[in-house]
Amino acid sequence: MAITAELAGDQVTLHHPDRHDLTFRPDDPNDIAAFLNWLAPLSPKDRAAPTHIVTADQGMTDSPFPSISLLSQSSLDALSALLGQPLSPDRFRGNLWLNGPTAFAEFDWIGRDIQIGQAVLTVKERITRCRATMTNPENGRVDVDTLGALKAAYGHQDFGVYAVVKTGGTISVNDEGTVL
Repeated sequence: MAITAELAGDQVTLHHPDRHDLTFRPDDPNDIAAFLNWLAPLSPKDRAAPTHIVTADQGMTDSPFPSISLLSQSSLDALSALLGQPLSPDRFRGNLWLNGPTAFAEFDWIGRDIQIGQAVLTVKERITRCRATMTNPENGRVDVDTLGALKAAYGHQDFGVYAVVKTGGTISVNDEGTVL
């Protein structure tokens, strides 16, 4: 979680608070070993270790369809209050964060369209969260049980919704979302 990346041309530079910076070319077979070696100490010992880099012809998402994740600041505030500490939005790796709706109102948008700026998105399904949300994005250490809190308080481990682009268009900071 604490890995950040910068892209410059065909080079990626990775940063992590416990590792030296690494600049490499993901498409260069000679650079893959350096990437895997850099990543190895950060990989949990009880999980499968990364072995290669995958190339994709389209965006890679956690849904079986090309999606945009919509998340609500109100939902984050509610979960933070439940856990008794502020949670970084970076834990949830959202594409678009919306202000204004009541906590978890986004679950009621499934099957509906939402317009943000000039774009129209169709909300498809809830996002069931994984263990990554339990990890502090600044230091990469597990420090809070987001999944347990969601399950205990709401009976599920969902946070945010997936949407697909129905009509492309420009979205700008502070554009309002309107459920159609």
